[in-house]
Amino acid sequence: KELPKGNFQVHEYGLVLDDKEASGEGSKNIFRSVALHSQLPQIAAELMQLDENSENLRLLRDVFLAKGPESTSSCGWHVDDQMFWPATYQLPNQPMVDQTGINAWIALDDMPVNNGGSLAVAPASHSDSVSWRNDAYAALGFDDTFGDGISKDELFRVIKSGKVDTCGLERMAPRIHQQIEKTKKEFSFKQGDIIFMNRWLFHRSTDVTEKRKAAVKVVEDNALLKRYSLRYVTGSSSLPRGFMTELSVLGTNGANSGREFNEVDGEWYPQCWPEVGDDVEEKIDSVAKNFIPVAQEKLAVIMTEVMALFRTR
Repeated sequence: KELPKGNFQVHEYGLVLDDKEASGEGSKNIFRSVALHSQLPQIAAELMQLDENSENLRLLRDVFLAKGPESTSSCGWHVDDQMFWPATYQLPNQPMVDQTGINAWIALDDMPVNNGGSLAVAPASHSDSVSWRNDAYAALGFDDTFGDGISKDELFRVIKSGKVDTCGLERMAPRIHQQIEKTKKEFSFKQGDIIFMNRWLFHRSTDVTEKRKAAVKVVEDNALLKRYSLRYVTGSSSLPRGFMTELSVLGTNGANSGREFNEVDGEWYPQCWPEVGDDVEEKIDSVAKNFIPVAQEKLAVIMTEVMALFRTR
């Protein structure tokens, strides 16, 4: 599919839920094929040590992102908040195996480490083997008391206070930022490479380097570095209660709020392991056609309010 020109493109609410993403009549949505029918769900289930006789795996969200050479959009060291990982949580507690979820990050272009524009991770930061982890959670506003959601008034109060900024660890806790930088890991990705990350692994985007910018100017203006991210969770996990920007909640007038993913109305979070339903495509298309347009209208109104709050900080 031809991409629009620009320096930053993102489809953060899912190409799997897009009924227009097939390339022609009778063709399949390739993003659904990768997310649901490839080996990725099996690998995620194995990493989470799930039992196929009693547990299942669902696709929580898929995100397509493309970054250009002049892009200034980036996110510092973080773990995904509930806007990007819309599930209840308790902060990880080792030595138990954490089954909160797996993020499969796929490079859709070659991304040499000296070109930037891709991903850096903090090894083992999902475990209690790193001394700064809990301090980082606190600095970013991650608290077990928020794990099952908060009210709209409380969320807006927190945003307006400026005390919570998912991407702002360097500003809010510069000492921790420097600690992570000393042990970070960056990779030279080839097209098709995949990195699997625990839901609680700290990661950040990397800035496009001058070398990459110079190379792009020779070849093509605004060439985009593309990646695709798949977030998998157990079906027994739940959506948070309270106020949410999640389309499955907005599109059902709040009916899905707080429900287990196995009990959600509509195929918003399709099962992908140990098996995929025969009629999953039709059910996803039904959600895309009948519920998503309304949900997106409601989301636009909410995000206007949220962005106004950010401007007042």
